[in-house]
Amino acid sequence: METRYGSFRMNRIHRTAAIVLACLLLLGLTACKAIPTRAEQFTALVRGNLDEIYLGRADSNYLKLTGSTVEDVKANYESSLLQEADFFCGYFGISHPTESVMAEVAELYRQIYSHASYTVGEAVKADEKTYTVKVEIQPLNIMDAAIQGHDEALAGFYEKYTGVSPDDLSGEELTSYEADWADAVIEMVRAQISHTTYRSAETVDVRVMQDGDGTWQMNAEDLQTVDALILYYPSN
Repeated sequence: METRYGSFRMNRIHRTAAIVLACLLLLGLTACKAIPTRAEQFTALVRGNLDEIYLGRADSNYLKLTGSTVEDVKANYESSLLQEADFFCGYFGISHPTESVMAEVAELYRQIYSHASYTVGEAVKADEKTYTVKVEIQPLNIMDAAIQGHDEALAGFYEKYTGVSPDDLSGEELTSYEADWADAVIEMVRAQISHTTYRSAETVDVRVMQDGDGTWQMNAEDLQTVDALILYYPSN
């Protein structure tokens, strides 16, 4: 798939720094109707963590379980969007993105993830220190659809810069070239949001595990698997 840099970068990096691993500490849990069971709490933990990362929201139960605040959730969500913006720029060859470009791409992901589709099942005990929660995901197909139609979407950019090599441009010319490329790619993806499609559903068993100090937390590798499925990126 030819672009100004030869090909789109197709490798999905782990964005561990952007993934918020919420945790909870269960002490003296009793069989009282007023207190949710461990399984119910772990289900709420997984659902709440995904809602925080992809939708920027959290219900009162999740905040209570994790000791988080509304401000914490908002800050984590905004950080996640910026991490995605950084990946986007690398993926599409946007070199030296400005703050305004990063902000625009972060807003693009806010719109994309508002269409995220996942269903969190009930937590099931695997052993004394592990519960599993099935998460069914319908991967967003926005990036694949955008790339499949890249010839038409990027035609204006290619026409404007026919025969132009970035290596031959002056500093000011290169800045304009980079800005035009960023605008073209962002619009290419944005155009797909209004008619979002999904790929076939997939299921991930997300483990909630207890560490040595009694804290329960989602398994990081499982959360990365979920993250890679939420928004599908085509690969070579």
